[in-house]
Amino acid sequence: MDVWRRAFVSAASSSVRFETVDVFSSHKFGGNQLAVVLDEQRRLSDDDMRRIAIEFGFSETTIVLPPKSEANTAWVRIFSKDGDEMPFAGHPNVGTATVLAWRRSIFGKEVRGTVLLEEKAGLVPLELIEDEAGRPVGATLTAPEPFSLSSPPLPAEAAAALIGLEASDVCAARHPPLAASTGLPFLLVELSSLAALGRSRGVPSAFEALAAGGAATLLPPKVLAYVRLDGSGGGAARLEGV
Repeated sequence: MDVWRRAFVSAASSSVRFETVDVFSSHKFGGNQLAVVLDEQRRLSDDDMRRIAIEFGFSETTIVLPPKSEANTAWVRIFSKDGDEMPFAGHPNVGTATVLAWRRSIFGKEVRGTVLLEEKAGLVPLELIEDEAGRPVGATLTAPEPFSLSSPPLPAEAAAALIGLEASDVCAARHPPLAASTGLPFLLVELSSLAALGRSRGVPSAFEALAAGGAATLLPPKVLAYVRLDGSGGGAARLEGV
């Protein structure tokens, strides 16, 4: 993970520190971009937080606040590039925990070993990862909720339309498209090829059409599309907002 900028942001006649990092990357401008805003004195209003996230334009921006419980490391609020608050997300947690570890302490506490972040979806525990020199380089997390399914399966044709694909691009041999959650609800869709994954893009009008017909009442506006890489034991995935 790499830091590529440190500066200040002005809000409500005050200044707060922020860092921008590239998560899941060892070099600048790779991986997933994340802005981590350190509002240690709680100077920012809800509107400030939304506007800052929109200004950065990254997929997510985190706002680090004093924890509600002294037993935890920090209270973290996550905002999308559109200024919408999210209950939980993966790379924002990894990036935020690592940034806090680089600082060594926050809110009068040393940051090392286990980091406990309070979020809308619940408490997120993270275990810091260090390199041979003992420098924090990342973290592993435990989701705030167990995996669950929240609505009936969606037909392949409807799921494909949400990400700009055809029904033939959806692989339903193992499972149909399903609404699932581990703290952040999403529609889980297996695709038939890496080519289909590469073509996938969120289509808001398709989600609106489903909603208008009453079929999207319980569906989350995010699609996690993935492909199994046969023989390798791995896979590839992307999360699209619709």
